[in-house]
This record gives sequence, C-alpha cells and structure tokens, in this order.
Amino acid sequence: MHTTTWYASVNDTINVAAIQGAINDSTKLPLAGGQLTGQLRFKTPNSVAADTSLNLSTYSNILTITATGTEVVNAISGNDGAVMFVTFGGVCQLVNSANLVCPTGGNILTALNDSCILVFNAGVCSIQLYTRFDGTALTASSTVTENALFNTFVYS
Repeated sequence: MHTTTWYASVNDTINVAAIQGAINDSTKLPLAGGQLTGQLRFKTPNSVAADTSLNLSTYSNILTITATGTEVVNAISGNDGAVMFVTFGGVCQLVNSANLVCPTGGNILTALNDSCILVFNAGVCSIQLYTRFDGTALTASSTVTENALFNTFVYS
C-alpha cells in the first residue's frame, strides 16, 4: 500500500479526486519499490563531427561522434548533470585535461565503434566506462601523427 501525506494551508483549494487519481494511476511507477519490465529503448543516435571543441548540449543522450581524419578533441561541453552514450565513428584523439577527464589520466586515441559514457558536471566532461570495440585495454596515453607525404598514420 502506498501512503502519501498531504499538507495544505487554510486558503488552499484541494482537488482530492486529482490527488487520488495520481496516487492510483497504474501506468506510473510508485516513488519507491516499482519494477521496470521489458526493453529500455533509446532514441536513434545523433551524428556529430569530431572537432577541437564539441558542444553537445543540444543533442540527445545517444551520440555517434564521427571522425574524418585525426581530429584532436581538446574539450567536450554539455549540460550539467547530463549523461551521454557515445560511439566513435572513426579515429580521433581525446586530450586529457581539467575539463575533459579521461579514465587513464592520459589521452585516448579512439577507433571505429569504440564507445563510452560521458558525464557532465560543473563544466567538466568525465569519460566513464570507455570500451574499445576490439576489446583491448586503454593505455596511459596515445598519440597520433600523420605523414602527409604518404598519408599514413603512426600510432604510439
């Protein structure tokens, strides 16, 4: 049984039927002890081009960050309290800093289909649960350089 205490002052108008209806609404979970069943479905991912500074505050909670080369991402901003699921659509470098906190404390070189969770708090983007698609572990730091003459990439 769900018990709710309601308080009202002398001049308040109380719609008892509306309150009772809200309490007994079988389509809503109770504030405690409810149980979700079925699949959790997310929106279709938005695609965002990698850039030196990414502002994700206008996007939904699921993103694909695409990369068309060796973009170096120095900052990612979003709404405080937001949590985003991100899949990388290519190679870019995430630069660890005071405002972009990588799990290893070093830079991360992404690869196609790597994924992570971004958590935004007080102007800081914290990368959580970074998972490489190929299953390899993150290293303390990764860098990428491009040899423009041969258009080859060297990872270290």
